[in-house]
Amino acid sequence: MLAEAVIELQNGNEESAVNKLNDISTKFDDTNSSELANLKLAKKYLNENDYSNAEKFFKKVVNDGGNIDFVLAAGFSGLGDCSFNSGNYSEAAKYYKKASNASPIESQKAEFLFSAAISYYEMNEVNEFKKILKTITDDYKETRINTKAEKLLATMK
Repeated sequence: MLAEAVIELQNGNEESAVNKLNDISTKFDDTNSSELANLKLAKKYLNENDYSNAEKFFKKVVNDGGNIDFVLAAGFSGLGDCSFNSGNYSEAAKYYKKASNASPIESQKAEFLFSAAISYYEMNEVNEFKKILKTITDDYKETRINTKAEKLLATMK
């Protein structure tokens, strides 16, 4: 059912896909399939700038998504994106940090931290911004985002 919904989304049959994903979310609550269905729905709404619905489904991902680390990280990151795009930078930073903690992948951890840093920058909290960038340059040297962090830190001196 999940595969069918994904194929329908890819083929542009959004209404049918959304109905199937909602069915999975409701009927199979607290399963890996429902977590993935909620994540698909959340990302669909986020891409449409429908932050209210996106947030609703990202919260379901976070509340149900403890079974799969990358799904939980995606849920927190999505909540960060919703908050950031809504201008709530404090909430965004909090969620991006949680996403970093949840992710099992070093490069993702660094990217989520970078998003948190940008959120602090938007709040004009320069010390926290620098602190997170320094964490990236110290702890995630081998990641792609490290170069951006280094450049930003260099311009702040």
